[in-house]
Amino acid sequence: MGRSCFRGLIVSGTVFSIVATSHAATITFDSASDVTDHFRLLEKDGSPGGTFGHQIISGNGVLRATGHNSGGRVTIMYDTTPSNVAPVTSFTPGLTVEFDVRMPTASRSVGVYLLDANNPNENTAYLALFNVDVSGINDRIRFSHNANPKSADLAVAPNTNIGNLGSAPGSDVTGTAGYGASSTSFVHVKVEYTRNILNEPMLQMTVGSLSASHTYTGLVGFENVSVAFRMSPLNSNSGNNFLDIDNLTIVPEPAGVLSALVMVGGLFIRRYRGFCH
Repeated sequence: MGRSCFRGLIVSGTVFSIVATSHAATITFDSASDVTDHFRLLEKDGSPGGTFGHQIISGNGVLRATGHNSGGRVTIMYDTTPSNVAPVTSFTPGLTVEFDVRMPTASRSVGVYLLDANNPNENTAYLALFNVDVSGINDRIRFSHNANPKSADLAVAPNTNIGNLGSAPGSDVTGTAGYGASSTSFVHVKVEYTRNILNEPMLQMTVGSLSASHTYTGLVGFENVSVAFRMSPLNSNSGNNFLDIDNLTIVPEPAGVLSALVMVGGLFIRRYRGFCH
């Protein structure tokens, strides 16, 4: 093997190493730009409605949603160009969304929406939702295939007519996540989106020690999805009317980023292929 061939393999291998590792960056919310550069508002439920933004709590940065007397749900879209104009950041199946969440009181919930990035419509989003201490003892994971995290016009925000939960038959799972509602401690959340050999969408959600999965039989899974978060803090003006997210990781990178990196890798391989014969 010639020196040029060896160099080419190193370079192309480095590029694919970047593809494999660059998607693992974690958003820590230690700076306000971690919020403003990655999210835009889709919904603030009620009037005046909830709010979201960057907060420093005991030296730790978080993304915080707050509630009010008339409504507390806040829905935010992951978007690296958060100008409230479609299209938004999209991802391919094989997607994993992970983060830590802090919910100070019972019955609060946090969810991950997956919208069809190619054709976003109302009442078609997938949703994996976690409710903490819904019965005083048990927690609940719920899946939906007909959730609605937005208005008919994806470019319009904020809206107050969205947030439908919906549910799929047999999709509610109760159990203990090993996390009691707390104003100080976090629990880890992991949501995975894949498709089976029939291209049916499959969701799995793990929160602490509680895990559940659901296959949407008969549906064709979205080719590309946009990610949104459904945050439901307490509907009051008390000191515990908040819900915090920290340490967010989305794997893989947005579809366009991966495609570009793979293309670059392919160009390097083509450039040095001739030296390897």
